[in-house]
Amino acid sequence: MEREIRHLLGLEHISPAVYKKITRHNAMCGIGCSIAMMLYGTGELFVDRTNALKILFCIMYLISMAAACFLCVKTVRRTFRHPLAMQVYGQICLGETIVFGMVTSIAMINQGDHFLIMLSTVVGSLCLFRIRPIVSLGTVTGIHLMMMHVTSHYQFWITHSHFSYIVFLVLTELVSLVGWHTSFSNFVQEGNMADVNTLLLQDNETWRNASVRDSLTGLFNRYGLNRNTVLWRGRTICVMMCDVDNFKHYNDTYGHDAGDLVLQYFAGALKEAFGDNACYRYGGDEFLVVSDTAPLLFMEKAKNVQKALKEGRNCGKTGPIGTSMGFVYGRCRSDVDLPDFIRQADRKLYQAKESGKGTVLSGAYSIKE
Repeated sequence: MEREIRHLLGLEHISPAVYKKITRHNAMCGIGCSIAMMLYGTGELFVDRTNALKILFCIMYLISMAAACFLCVKTVRRTFRHPLAMQVYGQICLGETIVFGMVTSIAMINQGDHFLIMLSTVVGSLCLFRIRPIVSLGTVTGIHLMMMHVTSHYQFWITHSHFSYIVFLVLTELVSLVGWHTSFSNFVQEGNMADVNTLLLQDNETWRNASVRDSLTGLFNRYGLNRNTVLWRGRTICVMMCDVDNFKHYNDTYGHDAGDLVLQYFAGALKEAFGDNACYRYGGDEFLVVSDTAPLLFMEKAKNVQKALKEGRNCGKTGPIGTSMGFVYGRCRSDVDLPDFIRQADRKLYQAKESGKGTVLSGAYSIKE
C-alpha cells in the first residue's frame, strides 16, 4: 500500500536517465512558454495604456526569452547537457508561467473573467511541464490560497463560490497526475529500450571481437586480417612473419600451459612494439605483423622484440625465448597484394631459420614473384 501511495505522489526513485529526460522536456517547454509570454507582453504595450508594471514585466519576459533562445541554440548543438542547469531553467519557466497567469488574472479581476485565465494558465502549465504530483499539489494549493486572499477584497465582482476553487484544485491535480505518470512511464520505457539496445550493441561488439580475435593471445586472427586488408591498400607497408624457435621444446619440457604462456609473452612483446592493430596470430606459434612503419625503424623494433624475449623480460618461469623473423617492405597496390607480401615474408622467415635462427632478415617486396 505504501509503495502505491509513493508511486501515486511521485516519490519513487528516478533513474539518472529518466531524470535527464524529464529535465530536458521541462526545459524545452520553458523555451516555448518564454517566447509566448514575451510576444504577449510586447503586444500589451501597444494595445493598451502603458505603465511601469507592464514595462517591468516586458523586460522580465525579454530576459526570459533571451535565455530561452540561448538554451535552444545550445540544445540543438548538443553543447548544453547539464541536467541540473536544465532543471533550474525549467522550474524558473514554470514559476514564471504561473506568475504570469496570476498577474494577468488579478489585472482583469474587475472584468469578471479572471478565473478562466487563471485556470487555463495553471492547467496548461501542468499539462506542459512534468513535476512530481506531491510538488504540484503544494504548488496548486499555494496558488489557490493566494488567489482566494486576493479576490476576497473584490467580492462585488466575484460571482463564483468556494466550490469552484475546490473543482479547480481537483482538476489541476488530476492533470498533473495524468501528465506525470504518463510521461514517467514513457520515459522509463524509453530508458529500458535504450538500455536493451546498449546491451545488444555491447553483445554484438563482444561477439564481433570474439570472431576476429585469438582467444589465447588477444591478437587479431586470420578473420581479423581479412577484415583489415582494405586498410593497407595503396600504402607502403612492412609485413613480417615470425615464430618461436624450438617451440616444441617448451611444450615437451614445461608442458602445454607453459607453451601457451610463451605465446602470450611473444604476443605481448609484439603488441608493445608495433601496436595492437598491427599484430596477428597467424597460426600455431606463427605471428604476423603488418605496419606502415618505415623499414629501418621496423627493423629496429623487431630487434628490440627479439632482445627483450631473449633476455627473458616479463617471461616468467619459461625463461628466455628465442625468435626468428623475416619481413618484406613495399607498396601494397591492392587487396590481392597482401597475400603475396605474406608469402614473401614467410620465405624470409624460412631463410632466417636456415641461417641459424634468432635472426631478422628483410628485403624489398618483389612484384614479379
